[in-house]
Amino acid sequence: MKHIYLLFFLASFISFGQEGIPVCKTSDKNQELIERSAEARQAFDKMKSQIANAQKQNPINGIYKVPMVVHIMHTGEAIGTGSNLTDQDVFDGVQYLNNYWRKILGSNGDADGIDMEIEFELASFDPNGASTNGIVRYDLSGVQSFVDNGVGDGGLEDHNSDVAVNSLKEYSHWNGEHYYNVWIVDKIDGENCFDAGDDGSYTAGYAYYANQHGMPWDGSLLLACVFQDEASTTWAHEMGHALNLPHTFDGDKSTVDGETVYDCGDDGITDTPSHIRASAIPDLYWDCNNTDVNDCDPNFNEQISPTKTGNGTHQDHIKNIMNYAGCTNEFTPGQRAVSKDALVNIRTSYLNSPAFGSCDALELTISAITSNSFTVGWLLDENTTYILQIYLGEEDPNNLLYNESHDSSNTPINITNATPDTEYYVKVIATCSNGSTPSAGEYVYTLCEPITTAWSDDFSDETYGCWEVINAGDTNTWTLETTYDNGTVISGMYHIIYSETEAHNDWLLSPPISVTDGVTDGISFIALNELLSYPESVDIYVLDQEYQVLGILAENVTPPDDAWQNYTYDLSNYEGQTIRVGFHSTTLNQYILYLDNFEVFGNILDNNSFDISEIKISPNPVIDQLTVQANTTIAHYKLYSLTGQILKENVVSSKTFNVDMSSLNTGVYFMEFVSSSNQKETLQIVKK
Repeated sequence: MKHIYLLFFLASFISFGQEGIPVCKTSDKNQELIERSAEARQAFDKMKSQIANAQKQNPINGIYKVPMVVHIMHTGEAIGTGSNLTDQDVFDGVQYLNNYWRKILGSNGDADGIDMEIEFELASFDPNGASTNGIVRYDLSGVQSFVDNGVGDGGLEDHNSDVAVNSLKEYSHWNGEHYYNVWIVDKIDGENCFDAGDDGSYTAGYAYYANQHGMPWDGSLLLACVFQDEASTTWAHEMGHALNLPHTFDGDKSTVDGETVYDCGDDGITDTPSHIRASAIPDLYWDCNNTDVNDCDPNFNEQISPTKTGNGTHQDHIKNIMNYAGCTNEFTPGQRAVSKDALVNIRTSYLNSPAFGSCDALELTISAITSNSFTVGWLLDENTTYILQIYLGEEDPNNLLYNESHDSSNTPINITNATPDTEYYVKVIATCSNGSTPSAGEYVYTLCEPITTAWSDDFSDETYGCWEVINAGDTNTWTLETTYDNGTVISGMYHIIYSETEAHNDWLLSPPISVTDGVTDGISFIALNELLSYPESVDIYVLDQEYQVLGILAENVTPPDDAWQNYTYDLSNYEGQTIRVGFHSTTLNQYILYLDNFEVFGNILDNNSFDISEIKISPNPVIDQLTVQANTTIAHYKLYSLTGQILKENVVSSKTFNVDMSSLNTGVYFMEFVSSSNQKETLQIVKK
């Protein structure tokens, strides 16, 4: 793509009127941090993989709150004047912030994007446990550099941990482990909304990414003037950075031959296209209806909102809050996944913050999980009462199963008579002496009942949900297919489709199996490749219930593509253990593999047998007639079910004969052959 030079960028700014164009300094501030700290660089590099992994995991459900404190850093003005905003100004600003993040109906945030399921709330209690409205005021009229220029570029420093009280954030700061700190100032780099720089732009704010959680410089710095504009997305934008959302055009700016140029950038989030920042393209900044082709990503086709599908134009990015444009108002599902991951897995301590109450129901623990029971415990306070609620699945009044009060004398609570293989939501609500009601909640999934008898699953439906898929590779993974027609129609099977750019690391785990001699000490299944010229293969492992590998049954199993192949494996080495069979795929750029008719059975093989190569049976799987061919005379045979019941037996005295299988049900059977010299051989047969 042809570079866009800074000349265009400046020209676009100069033409946009008196108030100027707000820009974000987050990239610059984080780069400064990286340059002075090897630890910060490592954290930033890790962030890239966190962004990628967050989009591959199962969605994080639930609404989460971020506790905030707003430090108003003024220069002695009366409240309501200059940067010394009123409390109501701040309350309004928080509401405007939540309008965008929660997609509040009828607000400026009610656009084509999605609800981010994260909301922001001012603290109710300060670090000493005293009541607060979450707003702190600090007079910096005695610091002339701040009076003249605000923060940076001749003003007060952002933060310098080596020198005491010489920076903005060291004058007023709450524990960053429990509160997200926001500082409101009049100027950044000597500029603000009403006094932009020569290029027509000004820094409206910046933030540090989530990996700086708890550091003394962590938090957001914002101009006071952005709070007084309901349509401003500056704070919503900066909170995106705080929760690991880069600019959608991340990396588009560089220097070529001493000149600043803009080229295609990308944030690593799949449902935001690669593009050049809108402010670098003449006339695009304000043109929210521009449908010109986005040359950086003309084939973009991700679903970016419930109502809009990407089509390779500027419409795919122009309104994204993490972009630079004059009409930003929406986020994408991919951005939600990344931000919730950053909150839940990095800024975790916010979820147990004392900001919303002086007592709590925190450190909720769920232990001793079985197929029909689990134990609930939580941090206790002798002067606090608690309500324990248990919901079937999601937290919904219609799903409430248990709702009882408890105190410190009767915990932990043992929940019995739960249903196997079922998801519950457990919530504890504290009733504090100050009237607050903080809570903690957690999902629990009861275990499946281990298979203890002969059992089969043809995957014709999803009623038995104890199969588990773990996707740790590319976006494609094991999927339950409804039908397959390759000459013979088969209803239901698992399949895994090829990976284009990233190798599979995908597990299909069987239900738990309690291995018992002669009852559940063998498994079988059938498998098929769509095209053997592009083969998929799997390794077959034995794992315990904690997903630890106990052994391997087979490596690089590559089925044919012309007929379903039957596979049988002995589990007798794991007798007395409860195990799971894992099908592990690690292929790249192959095609499709199918698995079907998984069986658990008891081995009935006789050690006094002759060579299996002496007997050939076909077809297998069989529909009607089974043909037997042997190199020695077969005196008689017996046909057994999985449970050992004799279903057929006959005297044949022949090397070649047929067996009518048409009356049998679909499943796995065993046929014992006895030769004229009284040697035995047992073969497995699959009936379709």
